[in-house]
Amino acid sequence: MVFWGREYDGPVVMGSKTIMKKKAHGTSERPVQQDLKWGVNRKKADKICNFNRHYAEPSGYFLRTKWISDMKNREELDAPMEYFDSVTGKLLFTAPKNRSFMEFLRESKAHGWPSFRDDEVNWDVVRVLPGGETVSIDGTHLGHNLPDRSGNRYCINLVCIAGFATTEAEFQESEPGSSLETYKLEKRSPGCTGMFWRADPRPGKVAKVGNDNWPRDGASLKGIVHTVKGNKWLECKEIQQQGSEAWEKCDDGSWMPFEYNQYYLSRQ
Repeated sequence: MVFWGREYDGPVVMGSKTIMKKKAHGTSERPVQQDLKWGVNRKKADKICNFNRHYAEPSGYFLRTKWISDMKNREELDAPMEYFDSVTGKLLFTAPKNRSFMEFLRESKAHGWPSFRDDEVNWDVVRVLPGGETVSIDGTHLGHNLPDRSGNRYCINLVCIAGFATTEAEFQESEPGSSLETYKLEKRSPGCTGMFWRADPRPGKVAKVGNDNWPRDGASLKGIVHTVKGNKWLECKEIQQQGSEAWEKCDDGSWMPFEYNQYYLSRQ
């Protein structure tokens, strides 16, 4: 039962319906991560996370994934599991807390979905809307708060919390149309004649690598600068090989680290 229009007492952090306004990709700015945990269905995850306000994955779906074996491993280590947003990679829940693994599993099985309690919620990121819909601050639909006699109970779709962790900096991407910066491939010592393209280093992205027109020594590169896990990368859009006057477009998957062995990128 959903308590339409209900306001919930603390520690619940209530959210505004504007969180779920239409964005670039449904209620989110982007699709779910390319790779999700436990073998969950990505198409199902994207639909439930980003184009849905009321529906859920089938009851008991989570028990038909690799989640159950992961839970057993966590129980052996006595290490609660962290659950991350399938879109943004932000931490949403940590469970179990103040109860055993068996109690958490038993309750989740009884209700058909992973079921979390108040102290297992990361209230920096999770919000509950009037009526009980439970979402992330970025617009990911997660499930619903369906209180019982023990208190608030968050019935959450596993496909919505199957992401891999990312930092806030990794989640933020350059805006479309960002101006391109130009760099030159240089090296500090002899050896090799250039660098092959690297795949997109951002978590959840397709590991596609650019073509054979990789930068040789002294090549100039135009692209967008990203910071991933504390390291600077250049997403290359155009390349000019040394000795050539022509700029050529780069294929998707044409990335360069700013530092690698003897090589480095210098601003032009």
